[in-house]
Amino acid sequence: MQVPLGESWWPWCPRTGVSPGRKPVAARPRVLGPDSHYGTKGLRKVTHESPTTGAKTCFTFCYAAGNNNGTSVEDGQIPEVIFYT
Repeated sequence: MQVPLGESWWPWCPRTGVSPGRKPVAARPRVLGPDSHYGTKGLRKVTHESPTTGAKTCFTFCYAAGNNNGTSVEDGQIPEVIFYT
């Protein structure tokens, strides 16, 4: 089942300054179960520019301190992010 973790109507990126003052949506899923395979060569930052409006949306993945089960920003367990406008 696909459940939205959050939504925001304003593009926001801390590095580009698009819509300053707006807050990003925090994704904190509650996932339980066995270990899974993880991807490699992940990106820390992905920016999407709307072909119709030119608005930019930036996804930034940051390091989280603590026990990460051998995962990192580059080698993690998020196989795909589905984003639509």
